[in-house]
Amino acid sequence: MKRFFAPATIAFGAVAATLVALGGGHALGASRSIAPGDVLTYDVTLDVQLHALGASANAAMDSVRSGAGTETLAVDRVLSDGTAFAAFTLMYRGTRDGKPVQVDQSWRAELEPDGEIHSVGPRASVGDDLEQALSYINGLAKGLPTRTLASGTTWKANEPLGSSTGSMVITSKVVGAQSYQGYRAYLIQQNGAGAFTQSVNGSPGVGSIAMGGTLYYDGADRVLIGAAARSQTELALAHADIAHISATTTVNVRLRSWLHAPAAVPAAAPASPSPAAVDVNASPSAEPNAIQSGAPAATASPAYTPAPATSSTPSPISTGT
Repeated sequence: MKRFFAPATIAFGAVAATLVALGGGHALGASRSIAPGDVLTYDVTLDVQLHALGASANAAMDSVRSGAGTETLAVDRVLSDGTAFAAFTLMYRGTRDGKPVQVDQSWRAELEPDGEIHSVGPRASVGDDLEQALSYINGLAKGLPTRTLASGTTWKANEPLGSSTGSMVITSKVVGAQSYQGYRAYLIQQNGAGAFTQSVNGSPGVGSIAMGGTLYYDGADRVLIGAAARSQTELALAHADIAHISATTTVNVRLRSWLHAPAAVPAAAPASPSPAAVDVNASPSAEPNAIQSGAPAATASPAYTPAPATSSTPSPISTGT
């Protein structure tokens, strides 16, 4: 069994590279749509199925990793150029080949004006599977804030496949829009295919990747509502104990809630005051206000729960050979 798990992990790296290539490193919500005191919480699920065929008469072997958790961004500062700073918290419970996996980690994060998110300073690893899933999710909104998301709009991107030698062509297409409790979410269909070469424990391998997925993105508020994606990787090895590795990775993310900071209450002023300057970095109070500008002002901000991203099946993908 030990001979299997090392190459299986490398194969998953190729699968995850596909998911990373889909997005390219941008954040859940572009920083210009958020304010100090906002708290965004996303539900995340991850499933990885690996199957390996042994060379000659060697038995087949399997590896299964799955789980669910939440990602929370608590924004506490926004600069005038749109750069935002937040506390990022990841809570995850799952299993890896029958053994429990538990992650409770927090770190400082920075959201650039174009949506890119990264940790501020060093942080502890949360494991290969989750690291790759986080990279995928943080990449979903790449370039969307500056695109015209009219129905039928299509664009392509040629992305590298991580440390593997090869690339993948990803096609994105806006296929429509849906309304979720006042949010207008564009549906963006994504499909990709690519090929790569990769050595596993010194044995040369040739692989192929295919993926399909659907994004739900609010263009007005510049925030990701949800996404579902599935990737299939096939890797054939020569002169190795493992002849072939198949890996299927599924990632889902859905906005559970977006709690907005309370609106500033103006102090008493003369009858004809000039507009008062507002410090966007002022510390928020503990109570949230209405979630949307169109909501009743007296109502505390409820958890915003859109239709699950998983309610729409990801685009069909072709299995690699």
